[in-house]
Amino acid sequence: EGALSSIGIDAHEHVTAAQFIVKRQQFLEQLEARQLKQALMILQNELSMLTDDVTQLHRLSSLLMCPTSADLRTAAEWDGSEGRSRLLVLEALQKYISPGKMVPVHRMETLFAQAMASQCSSCDQHVRAVDDNLYADHACPLPVFPKDLRIVLKGHKDEVWYVAFSPDGRYLGSTSCDKTCIVWSTKDYSIVHRLEGHEFEVACLAWSPDSKQIVSASSDRTLRLWDVNTGESLRVFSGHDETVTACKWLGDTGKIISGGMDRKVIIWNKDGEIVKQVATPRVHDLVISSDCSLLLVADDQNSVHVYDLTTLTF
Repeated sequence: EGALSSIGIDAHEHVTAAQFIVKRQQFLEQLEARQLKQALMILQNELSMLTDDVTQLHRLSSLLMCPTSADLRTAAEWDGSEGRSRLLVLEALQKYISPGKMVPVHRMETLFAQAMASQCSSCDQHVRAVDDNLYADHACPLPVFPKDLRIVLKGHKDEVWYVAFSPDGRYLGSTSCDKTCIVWSTKDYSIVHRLEGHEFEVACLAWSPDSKQIVSASSDRTLRLWDVNTGESLRVFSGHDETVTACKWLGDTGKIISGGMDRKVIIWNKDGEIVKQVATPRVHDLVISSDCSLLLVADDQNSVHVYDLTTLTF
């Protein structure tokens, strides 16, 4: 405890926080040894001076009521003085200690990971995982780079316009001018379902995050929701006035976003009800950011429009 100032912890608030971590460990060790009087003195005279967090102080004081050391370790979620608790204290203190005084936790592991990531990014033909060592520089050999045709999937009767793997990797979905979608098994690339129901070309499809449903968009001005397990059409979404050119699932919210040549972007729920609608230029494509906070729309006027989805505000 007395060494805190000599190991690079200078800011007053950092010293206070570090002292609290140390004193909490001392308090718990005294309780574990059933030295209740000493533990109470640490709590009243030292820990209470180091924090204004009344809730935490109340929780610590409640540990005085633990009848056994085993009960204490369970209630405090603490593995005891014979466990890793002191090592965890040291790791907690490191956030307040200058790297010049103490090497950060897992620093070597971090440097190795950074080095391997750097080698992957500089590999011009990277197609496989980097080896878990740095004995030699990583490089994907030329024969590993895909260059040979593996298979040709035949099943559509007209141009294929769109393909997408399911999130779980078990299926491939394709859409076509022949008015159908096909669900293929990625195990042997056999046809699992042929989804029929659209009256005109199917422009694209989107997989639900759990890979159990597909939504498809068509030139017949509708979207259709499909059950991947049965191949059944669950619902038809009507609301666009021209070709629907793009569709995406809004994360795991159960909502679907579509855009079309009718200058509309529509947010739907899974019951086919319109939640939100906005006028836009003709939509060629749309994409949603990984955190579902932004919607990007590509239009026919040389622009990309960025919309805020956090409050469904356009």
